[in-house]
Amino acid sequence: MKFNQELLKQIQQRDEYISKKLENRDRELLDAVKGMQETQKLIAASEEKKKKWWEFWKV
Repeated sequence: MKFNQELLKQIQQRDEYISKKLENRDRELLDAVKGMQETQKLIAASEEKKKKWWEFWKV
């Protein structure tokens, strides 16, 4: 009986640990993706400024 309770406690602790690690990983991944998107926007804006005045119709 006590062995089962200890085992259950260890399993719950492991599950909590895994959940926290996954949440942290997901948060860091989303931050990285957002950072990449911001960088792409800045690059696109920079490229837009480099166009010559007669290329205004180009996308």
